[in-house]
This record gives sequence, structure tokens and C-alpha cells, in this order.
Amino acid sequence: MPLNRTNVLLIACLLATNHGIVASENAKSPASTQPSKRTYPIATCNEWKSKYGKEGKCSVETENTTWEVSYEREGVEKRDKKGKILNLLVVFHPSGNNHHIHEYWDAWVGPNKAIDTNSWHLLSLGILGDGKPQVGSPIFLTIEEMVASEIGVIDQLFPKATFVLGGGSKGGRLAIVLSINYPKRVEKLFLTGASGYDWTKNPVYYDDNVLNSKMSDLLSSAEKEGGPYNLWDEIKRNKWWKDVWQDADRFYGKGYFGNRSRMKDQGWDPKDYPGIEEFRKKVIQNWADYFQNSIDPHWHLAQMQTINVGIASLKEKDFKKLPKDIFVMFNTEDQIQSDLDTSRFAEALVKSGKKVHKVVVDNDDRGHVACCEGEIPREVDIGLRAFLKDN
Repeated sequence: MPLNRTNVLLIACLLATNHGIVASENAKSPASTQPSKRTYPIATCNEWKSKYGKEGKCSVETENTTWEVSYEREGVEKRDKKGKILNLLVVFHPSGNNHHIHEYWDAWVGPNKAIDTNSWHLLSLGILGDGKPQVGSPIFLTIEEMVASEIGVIDQLFPKATFVLGGGSKGGRLAIVLSINYPKRVEKLFLTGASGYDWTKNPVYYDDNVLNSKMSDLLSSAEKEGGPYNLWDEIKRNKWWKDVWQDADRFYGKGYFGNRSRMKDQGWDPKDYPGIEEFRKKVIQNWADYFQNSIDPHWHLAQMQTINVGIASLKEKDFKKLPKDIFVMFNTEDQIQSDLDTSRFAEALVKSGKKVHKVVVDNDDRGHVACCEGEIPREVDIGLRAFLKDN
């Protein structure tokens, strides 16, 4: 049966031309131990045709190492007389997904959809640490290096472009940090299931804090034992993992696994899994198998922690650097990014002088992925269309 890889983000929440271009001058590059005359990061990209538009991979050189960042882009390009793009929209994916637009944003993107590819040129960027990086360096990231590298890739493709920026969950938090670091580049910001507050200090997320520390312990133990670290084996033999991962209602809303129409949305035939527990177990096993095959858990944890450090370093006064117009969407049944936390963030944005377009989805049993798994909620579709139309 087909696996809907959008759902992998839930498990992860726990846990053409070939030339170089220099990132903009206001980029914060990581400190170097050796004097250097070069400005980092430097991105060099190769591009080819894809099903929906174009796909590419960039080699991003920082002072510490060289990364690979993948991207996909589609939609009409509108340019001024000097060739500068006028309708660029950039998105960052959530945990467990990648740069492929239609793995996560499918419900949003396409002709006459909320992100209308007849009006917008959409660029979906990978994030440092995606997949299984082979960078020949210790597993270490800085938030400055991460956001500067993303700007480096954008500048390779669309030099000095300004753009609308969006992100879901982890990708939304990264979008917030990048917007604050590069305020002259981001015209508008839209967020789904993301907040600019440090969620690690919120009592709602205490269990996730514990989870991250235990995940670190598991990874360290696996290294000492000589590995390789097998995620699914850990789930099966470790009671803590088993308890947490089987309690999947935390990721979805209440009653999700008892909803047969939701089972069909994911490609499952209810007659094959007549019981809720059987369905839940199969979904989790497929998450783990996909995660094991496509993601290095060490790098994934480093990526998550780096973005969280970036958010934790923010003060409310930093919100003034965000763009004037911000779209904030959340679900009252989201048990990963609490609606209370997101509401407080939206209020803080208003106090900072921002025009906040807040869309609340009530009691959607898709939980954290109510925005993007299956059919887009009507209120989100209407709200996002209005938000982007004003650009």
C-alpha cells in the first residue's frame, strides 16, 4: 500500500547554470579560525527538468565545510525590464519531508490553487542537514550558517531577489529566523503550525524536551555499539520508543485513527486494518521504514536543535524586523504546536505593528498537518488566497 510521506513529518517533530555567486553582504557567516578574503557562503548549482518544472542541487561552500542543498521550482516567472524576478515565493518544508513541492504542499500548489502557479513562481528549498549528508565534518550546524546558505542558493538562482517566504512546522520556524536576519529580502511571511516563541520552554512541550534528550542518548549508545542505528529496531525493542510512538494521537487530533475516511486519505484500505491499533501500528512502521531509509537521524536531530536554538535566541523586539504582513495558520487540535502558543505569538506580532492574517482551524482531527494533508481546509484556502492576492 502506498505511503503518504507527508505524515513522516509527524515522527520527525519528535525527534541549469553552473557558476558561483556570493551571498548578500548582510549575511551572518560562521566565524572562521583562519583569516579569509572570501565571503561565504558560495553556492554553485546544477539544474534539470522535473515533472512539474525544474529541480536542482547546489553545492554550498561555507567556511567550515561544503553542503548539498536541493530544490524544486515551478510556476510562471514574471520579470521586470532588467530581468529581476517579481513573483518569487519561497517555502521551507517541515520535518521528515524534503524539497519536493508536491510531497507536502500538493494541496496548496498548482494552477488556480491557493498558491497559483499561473501567478507565482514557487521555489521549495531543502535545508542543511536534510537526507544523509556526506560532508566530511562533525555533526555540527549553526543557525547563521543555515540561513546564510539558504540565501546563497536563492541568490544563485535569482540574484538579490525579494520574495514571499513561507514554511510549515520546523520550516516555519526557520522562515521566521531568516526573515529577521534578512529583513530587506522578505516581502511577506506565511506560517503553518509554527511560532516565534521558544517551544522548549513551554510546559506544553516538556515531553518533547525529554524526547530529544533521550533521542540523543539513543544515538550515542548506537555509536558506542558500532551501529548502524536502526530506527525501527529501536521502536520494537525499546519500551520508551514504543510507548511514545504508539501514542500517535499526540500528532494527530483526537479520533484520527478511528476515522475511516482519513485512512482512505492515506491510501489505506480500512478492510485490511479493521482495528484502530492495527492501523496505527502499520502507519508508524511505515514512518520508521521511510525515515530509516531517507534520513540520517544524527543530522536530523542537529538540524532540529539548530533551528530551535535560532528561535530561542529571539526576543519580542526582534519581531519588529519581520515583514509587515504575516499569515499565521493553526489548528486547535494541534498537539505539537499548541494553539495557545501560536495565539500568543500572533498577539505579539500585532503589538510589534504587524498586520496579522490569523486563520484558525477548529477541531480538525488531522492535528499538526491539518493545513496540508489531504484537502486544504476551506478557511485556510480562502485566507491564503486573499493574503497572496494583496501582494
